[in-house]
Amino acid sequence: MLSNDEYRDIKWKLDNIPSTCTGKSRQNYSKSLRKKLKEHQYASTYLPFTPLPHTLHYINRTTSEETLNQINQTVTTSLYFTLDTESIQIRQRKNKPVLIQIQALVSYHFSVIFIFEMCHLPREYTTTFNLIKNLLTTIFNSGKPIYIWGDRDELTPFVIYNLFSATQLSLTNFQNLQDKFKEQWQQQHPHTTSTISSSDLTPECICEKCIGKSSHELWSLQDAVSYELKEWLDKRSTMSSFNIGLDPQLSQLNLNEQQIRQILTNYAANDYLSMQRLLIEMQIITIAPTTTTQKTNIYPSNINHENIEPISSDDTEPELEREPEEQQSQRTVTFNTPLSILEPKNTNNYQVKKEKKYTIEPVR
Repeated sequence: MLSNDEYRDIKWKLDNIPSTCTGKSRQNYSKSLRKKLKEHQYASTYLPFTPLPHTLHYINRTTSEETLNQINQTVTTSLYFTLDTESIQIRQRKNKPVLIQIQALVSYHFSVIFIFEMCHLPREYTTTFNLIKNLLTTIFNSGKPIYIWGDRDELTPFVIYNLFSATQLSLTNFQNLQDKFKEQWQQQHPHTTSTISSSDLTPECICEKCIGKSSHELWSLQDAVSYELKEWLDKRSTMSSFNIGLDPQLSQLNLNEQQIRQILTNYAANDYLSMQRLLIEMQIITIAPTTTTQKTNIYPSNINHENIEPISSDDTEPELEREPEEQQSQRTVTFNTPLSILEPKNTNNYQVKKEKKYTIEPVR
């Protein structure tokens, strides 16, 4: 959250962009300032996003063969998947794809999530590489819905890593949650006329027109989480070095390096974990709370929509090349049944906001 001085400084800069700054440079500068204001306004309005219980696995050259085999068995029981990606910008070159994040709901209690680190894969001739490839094949060929915020084209650049093909992607059951959300919002939130104002824009109305969105404008995931879940999805790490190796097993790290990787891991995970929450809220899957808590309806009526824009997924940090092969770590999980790999290892990593417990059920 910005300080008062920082907020006023950004507002002043936005209102006083030099006339010498023109064209694309002016647009980019204005957009970056508006993003900061938007982040501040959402952070001031809502509590931070809270994910449902989950267990995280990094997938890279250090992942053991045993763990990959266990995960492959486990994802076959998944009810559905969510998927997101991260890329980095390289000067005067196309964006480089670096992360694939997948969530698998394999139990009614929690999910298992994977972060595939493409810059830290094993060599293609290794067994580990083939097991990672088989894992993605299991997910993509399952026929079960894979929800993404956008269209399947965001995965096409990842074909260069030879873990799957463009043909394979074309046959996968991807579901565009971004389009589904917009359609449902339009249906459930038509314009309502104010009884105290003659203006076309009604302060208490949350139709797209009244919240500053055009009928053809796509919703950012951050906007959807804010309006539908009334929570703040932190996007301050959008332009970050997601290729540095988030898994602490990849290299020896000092405390500061560990903290940076934890921040980036949380950022990467929360995008698709927030899609799970939206799927529940939209009743694409159903949720039955075991305890009832009154839901507080907080809408961002105090947000100045002319100062906010959708968050971009572009990144501007420098590129890191794939590191040499190293011995796999023994991060294996010992259990009696495949589902044991999903059990949370540390319950302190998750806090249920408002003391609300969830049971997730598929729609009949």
